[in-house]
Amino acid sequence: MNEFVKQQLESIFAKNKPKIVVLQEKSCVIKIVGIGGAGCNILRTLIDGEINCNTFVAADTDFQLLKGSSVFTAIYLGARTTKGLGTKSNPEKGYNAAKESLNRIEEALEGADVVILVAGLGGGTGTGATQIIADAARTLGAFTVGLVTMPFLYEGKSRMTIAEEGVCEIDKRVDSLIIFHNEQLIKLSMANQSLYDAFKPVDAFFIETVRGIIDQLPQKGIDRIVKTDVTKGKSDSIMQSEAALAKNSVLKQEADIRIKRDLQAAARDIATARGVRLPDDRRQRQPLRKDVKNNVWNRDGGRCVECGSKEKLEFDHIIPHSKGGSDTERNIQLLSLLSG
Repeated sequence: MNEFVKQQLESIFAKNKPKIVVLQEKSCVIKIVGIGGAGCNILRTLIDGEINCNTFVAADTDFQLLKGSSVFTAIYLGARTTKGLGTKSNPEKGYNAAKESLNRIEEALEGADVVILVAGLGGGTGTGATQIIADAARTLGAFTVGLVTMPFLYEGKSRMTIAEEGVCEIDKRVDSLIIFHNEQLIKLSMANQSLYDAFKPVDAFFIETVRGIIDQLPQKGIDRIVKTDVTKGKSDSIMQSEAALAKNSVLKQEADIRIKRDLQAAARDIATARGVRLPDDRRQRQPLRKDVKNNVWNRDGGRCVECGSKEKLEFDHIIPHSKGGSDTERNIQLLSLLSG
């Protein structure tokens, strides 16, 4: 992965050397734009990865996904075109939605010297809207880089075709385009690996690539702490990213162990549970009185029908004592009541 990132960075700087030289001589304004559901998730990953950037912009047709964050500038694409409900994997809808919101896009990108677009291809918004946003960035004179992901093969031929067509269109509109194939995750994944861990290479790819780009450029209002040289081995920023990922991996492993231990303890408690009480917020789900044959407490406290206990009832409902039966049967009875 790191070697791949290094090669991609070298390609960007070699292909666009005259533009890069000009940008290195000035104080740049860099804006990163996440487009569509996958793109906005990637944007959050970059923010969590402590990427230094002047502005983060999230653009989506699903308005629910843009709520509740003040970290990035939100652009609600195509209010009339999609009604805020997404594109249903239709790239034409995504294209038209972005076109409808072009003024808002240009306003968000105004003043940018460098625009980095991140998106997942194969759906509607990422594939369609990225084309319009790339056009807007280039029109405003910004050096534009696209970072996109391709779908897994199992997602189907139709989705892959949409993604491939999107790559062709986006490539025409950006200065450089870097593609990550999600299918590579299957080759990199290990047995018994969690989904969280399986997607770490994608996070690392975007963090390292974006950091490798922006660390080469002096940013307006941001001190460049890490200076990288993509032509000489592995950059400091990539090594710092590796260290952060390693630390996160250790913390995640420790958390998994604690969670597993707690779940095992809970399972043992469930297996040996007798007369487990439920709080009265289950009042509507579990009848207060049942026939004696159902083996429940009566509401007045009274006695347990089966064992004759006189203990005062403090809650409205209680799971009955089990008259024989396996632990599995008792567990099923308990979990059924708890789940309503």
